[in-house]
Amino acid sequence: MLFRSPDGSTVTAFDWVHGAFLHVVLVSPDLTRFEHVHPEVQPDGMWVLTAPDDHEWHVVFESTPTGADAPVIVTAHFAAKDPSSSVPAADLPALNSTATVTAADGTRLVVDLRTTDTGLQFTITTSTGSPAEGLEAYLEQPAHLVVFRVDDLAYVHLHPTSEIGDPVVTYMGALPADPTYRLFLQFMYRGEVPTVPYTFAT
Repeated sequence: MLFRSPDGSTVTAFDWVHGAFLHVVLVSPDLTRFEHVHPEVQPDGMWVLTAPDDHEWHVVFESTPTGADAPVIVTAHFAAKDPSSSVPAADLPALNSTATVTAADGTRLVVDLRTTDTGLQFTITTSTGSPAEGLEAYLEQPAHLVVFRVDDLAYVHLHPTSEIGDPVVTYMGALPADPTYRLFLQFMYRGEVPTVPYTFAT
């Protein structure tokens, strides 16, 4: 695949932003499956994206061509090669403000989401309630938060104001008042990147 500038020329130079030249987010149309990957861009601007499987994916490409004033976001839809093999749409998971993930070392992490006067806050603890230790930088940030609006798959990629290693991850600014969002929080814990999903209503 290639990016082209408005004059039709191939874009070959990108800025390194948050640990990558190119961020690609894949989400299933029902918002139950999620991937965040970083294809390698070749010197001629070519890059290859391999989908996790042959089923349907809504794809968001985010990059900053060198010299651009802001990131460029492009969306696409990959359909199943064999329509008969498509995964049936699942029901949107129920609203939740707490999610639990199990790390590779067996530690169960509990991540609580709450709204504040200034935005969103995630608190990462162990199953015993102790603040999580061993949090590391992920793509040069304490965490990454990807948000999709359920109605139209509108997308935003947010970075926190908190410090790397802080088990309280804070995002400034409220989401627009719309019915429902699907949130995917990612952070590094002892060398592993958990993905923590939420269904959130403003």
